[in-house]
Amino acid sequence: VNNIIKADTISEVTSANGVAVDGVTLKDGGAALTGNLTIDDDSQISLGASADLVIRHNAANGNSFITDAGTGGLYIQANSTLALQSQGTSENFLVGTSNAGVKLYHNNNEKFETTSDGITVSGISSISSATPLIQFIETDQSNKQYNIGCGGSGFFIRDESNSQFRYTIDTNGNHVFNEGSQDCDFRVESNGNANMLFVDGG
Repeated sequence: VNNIIKADTISEVTSANGVAVDGVTLKDGGAALTGNLTIDDDSQISLGASADLVIRHNAANGNSFITDAGTGGLYIQANSTLALQSQGTSENFLVGTSNAGVKLYHNNNEKFETTSDGITVSGISSISSATPLIQFIETDQSNKQYNIGCGGSGFFIRDESNSQFRYTIDTNGNHVFNEGSQDCDFRVESNGNANMLFVDGG
C-alpha cells in the first residue's frame, strides 16, 4: 500500500518511497548503502550486543552524544591529522598531527602545543590552588628538584633536594635569601668586575 512494504524478513525490495519494517537482521553479507541514512530524533545507533557504543541526538535540548558504555576504551584514530572544529567553519578547538604535536586553541588562536622538547604556551598562564607550585626536576642530575610557588608565607624559591628555601618574598614585602641559615654565599657580578657585591655566608 502506498509503495511501503511491511515484512518480517527482506531479501531484495525495490520501492519508490521506501521500506517499513519492525526489525532487520543482517546475516553474513552485511549491508551497503548508496544513499543517506536518516534516523529520527531521539532514536539511536547502537553497536555491540549490549549497546556498547551509542550515537544519538536529543531533540529536547539539541545535544548529540557518542556514548561508549562497554568495558573497553573509546579510540578515535586518524591517519594523519585529527581535528576538532566548530561546525560549519574552520575554527579549531584541537588539532593533533601524527608523529608531531597536539595544539589547543582559544577562539581559533593557538595557545598550547606539545613539542619534541616539551610544551609551548602562548599568552598568560594562570595556576590556581591553595599553594600554586611549579616544579623543576633535573632528571639528568640525580633528580634534583626546585620549586617556585607561593603560599601563606608569600612567594618562594625552594630547593626541595635539600629542603631549603633559597629565596622568599614574605607578605610584608621583605626579601629574604637563605632562610634556613645555610653556609651559602651571596654574590652579585657585574661587567668586568667579579664579586662586585659579596656576602660570605660561612
